[in-house]
Amino acid sequence: MPDTQFQAQVASAALNGPVSLRIGEDGLDVDSLFQPVFIAFADIVEIAHSDYVVIVTTGDDRFTFSGLGSGCDGFHLDLLAGFNAKVRLALFAAGKPGFQAEGDFRFREGGAEVVQGHGLVEVYDDCVLLLPPNDQARRVPLVFATDMKTEPFGAAIQIDGGDWYEVTRLGRDADAFVATVQAKLVGLRQKSVEAVRALDATLSAQQLAAIAAKMPPGVAVPQGELAGVAPSYVAALEKRIADSRAADPYTAFKTVCDPSRICMGLKDGLAGSTDPGVIWLIAPSSAKPVAGVEWAVAEGEAAATFFYNIVGDEAGFIRQLNRAVEAVEFHREVVSLPEDELSRPSNSAYAMAVRRTPALRFMRDNLAGRVVHSSPDAWATGMQALMVG
Repeated sequence: MPDTQFQAQVASAALNGPVSLRIGEDGLDVDSLFQPVFIAFADIVEIAHSDYVVIVTTGDDRFTFSGLGSGCDGFHLDLLAGFNAKVRLALFAAGKPGFQAEGDFRFREGGAEVVQGHGLVEVYDDCVLLLPPNDQARRVPLVFATDMKTEPFGAAIQIDGGDWYEVTRLGRDADAFVATVQAKLVGLRQKSVEAVRALDATLSAQQLAAIAAKMPPGVAVPQGELAGVAPSYVAALEKRIADSRAADPYTAFKTVCDPSRICMGLKDGLAGSTDPGVIWLIAPSSAKPVAGVEWAVAEGEAAATFFYNIVGDEAGFIRQLNRAVEAVEFHREVVSLPEDELSRPSNSAYAMAVRRTPALRFMRDNLAGRVVHSSPDAWATGMQALMVG
């Protein structure tokens, strides 16, 4: 981030008059002689620019910066660059993008109203980022992609459950966008096949392809679906569970759940864990609409089971949970942080992720409880209370 200071006039509810402006990693310092203000990127709703004026709208104020003179365009571009850098961090975009261009976009999630915008479009190894100058940025997870249709000067990506994201007006960059997304999809597919083969080398080519399609790395899938393709693969997963800290919880879950409905996932490099390959489970109760979620982290690491109310159909709930944890790269604390902690400056990236990820909001809204693995008996009592009642 360039360390550039700009001089301007500001008009807002909080502050009016001449100010110095400096853009940092977390927001904009608005310095006046007697009443400095800090505008956190996490609080910004929109950044607009017209007629030598930059307008920054937050949740509770509107700051109009004028008098920037020839520095107006530079300030606007630097502010957008800082804002987008923070959004990328919040949306867990790793590495450098394989594609970047400006374009228009539209998307529809969960049957809600179509959202439209304009901004940067970037392609990473596992996602497409839509980066408008407001709080409507999106991480489009390629691991859940089910279809892609090319269009004049763009393409539309559909993910499981029916959500879709359309990028248009890319001009001469459209072919590069499509080619880059296709290459990333092929790479994810190959990674999935390799992960499945590493766990069960006995699978036929047909079984391998089917399991890899159902269970990309990190995605939890009902045991019954996996067993319908390859019982040996389920046996291999259960062996991994038996050798992990999830062994006892898995056994306990099977006493209150239909084992065929227990979802199994395998994540390499789980956030906060030293174990290179971590099993995680989603266990829907047979007694009430509640599911337990277990992460088989390494010995010596803090561990707890999270419980969620199942709202709507079970398949849709599992889909939302998979999307939520993928969106934050399995940083489990984001799903359970209380609102007062989420609003702390140290958690600003998490707050931005929640605002821009419907599945994450859904899971936070439906958190039913958390049981720490303090002792086997205490955990079993807490689990029974939440899953059976």
